[in-house]
Amino acid sequence: EAILQAACEATGLERVRAFRVVDIRDQSYTCVGSRGVDPVNKLRGRTIKKCGGACFIDANGHRICEARRFDPCEGLVSDRNADLLLKPVDLPYANVPLWHGQDRLIGYLAGDNKGSRKRITKVQLDAFEMVALLAAPALARHWSNP
Repeated sequence: EAILQAACEATGLERVRAFRVVDIRDQSYTCVGSRGVDPVNKLRGRTIKKCGGACFIDANGHRICEARRFDPCEGLVSDRNADLLLKPVDLPYANVPLWHGQDRLIGYLAGDNKGSRKRITKVQLDAFEMVALLAAPALARHWSNP
């Protein structure tokens, strides 16, 4: 939970969520915590499925490590789980994977600016990547020893 608070502060994103892998084959993840403009952990326990923005292996089988910004208004991708995640369908968001070691995807962090609806900047994406890199080993330990 401290990781989510630190992610909000380090990135300047107004809302951050942590998702744990449920089934990598169908791109399903469960929210394990949330911080920001919604009440703390309001999204905990919600499971999303077939989330294209949470695909972290490219067409060639290589892992994607960087944070990515998605803006439905630019026609790049719509979030089929927007209602479940209490966000407007046109709200830009960012996702960054949580890799443990070289090949084990344990989940991802998601962020947005739900309150102000501001665009997510490159600086925020860079900070989000750094947070994910530092958080992944701690989350892997925590999630394997509940």
